Amino acid sequence: MRTVLVGKSRKEIVQGMLDLYRLLSKEEQQQFIQESRKEPGFVLPISIFRRNLSALQAIVFFLKTNKHQSTTQIARLLHRKPTTISSTYAAAKRKIKGKLDVSDTSMTIPLSVFASRKYPVLETLIVYLKEHYNLRLIAISRLLAKNYNTIKVTYARFRKRI
Repeated sequence: MRTVLVGKSRKEIVQGMLDLYRLLSKEEQQQFIQESRKEPGFVLPISIFRRNLSALQAIVFFLKTNKHQSTTQIARLLHRKPTTISSTYAAAKRKIKGKLDVSDTSMTIPLSVFASRKYPVLETLIVYLKEHYNLRLIAISRLLAKNYNTIKVTYARFRKRI
């Protein structure tokens, strides 16, 4: 069934979508609902965290230089103030020139993971890598090019809070 939606009202488009939805099997309907609930967003390659930047600086710098997002857009995505994003970007810019290395996409982290402000950014990153990819702390320290003790202490702080 092919429907042309050009020139249709929003109400007609919604009705057309509902008609198409009804043609799906129950499994396909469930899959459609699950997929439609997912937040569209950016994924961050693991390699951006290997530079001499804080985790937040790496994220902000990547979004600004590689994805060409505005300060306001980044602030909205990360649930932070635009002034925080501006100062974070300025600090990152002082540390590095050019763009971040995005060559290693073997592991990616959804940006939405960092939207919650409940835990610090590095803590969130470590916990995500540990739980989602089942990595040991030593592997995480190598992956992020950070000192093992930094990773261990950060993870211990997280475990203490929960």
